[in-house]
Amino acid sequence: MNGVLTYRPFGRKYTTSHGAAPGKIGREADEMTIDTLAYAKALEAAGLDRRDAETQVAALAVHVLPDIVTKDDLNQANDRVDHELKVTRDELKLTIGRTVHQQSWRLFGMVFAVVGLLDGILFALLRVVPPPH
Repeated sequence: MNGVLTYRPFGRKYTTSHGAAPGKIGREADEMTIDTLAYAKALEAAGLDRRDAETQVAALAVHVLPDIVTKDDLNQANDRVDHELKVTRDELKLTIGRTVHQQSWRLFGMVFAVVGLLDGILFALLRVVPPPH
């Protein structure tokens, strides 16, 4: 195992280049570079034989890297949530405003109806009940 594994989380592409700068783990244009040779050597230094170390590096590339979440992934998710919250807040403000408007007119209508009913009852009573002498 000799080279560098370049992981691009958005395109999910992996490339290896031999002779690249060792030990480089960084972010350039949404990619993460892992020095596979140094990683394999670290595994060998920890007691694994070369074949097992290379298998670990290959397993990392196939099974672990596709599921890594980057800071950009988190920032994009955070931006989406912020946008959704803003849209929801604006929709809620609009709905509350409409509801207040509707309830105000309903209350006005009910008060108008009650006043009209009481006026009707008052005028009916004035016709039915004789005035005091």
